[in-house]
Amino acid sequence: MPAPESSGGPASSLKAMAGEALSFALNRVIALDPDLPGELARLEGRRFRATWAGPEWTLEARVESGRIRIDKPADAPEPDFSVRASLAGLAGLLRPEAKGVLPVG
Repeated sequence: MPAPESSGGPASSLKAMAGEALSFALNRVIALDPDLPGELARLEGRRFRATWAGPEWTLEARVESGRIRIDKPADAPEPDFSVRASLAGLAGLLRPEAKGVLPVG
């Protein structure tokens, strides 16, 4: 992940560190499942954007060399997939009973 710009201030640095920690954690979890890296390879080069409401925070993920990389949103064309929800709503998607169900909206 590129170093945060110094003009972004402490909040920008904190978000960059959180993104790095999230990348690390996701890639550790992915490494635990022997089938997941192969499935992740199908998403190589794709970009995903998640925006949380309250407080507003947007991050972008992409699959690069078989790993997930979290960055600040790019000023590039629209990502391949995006989701906007509250943190509680996104966490609810991780429940086992939510498997295969898309959120409304």
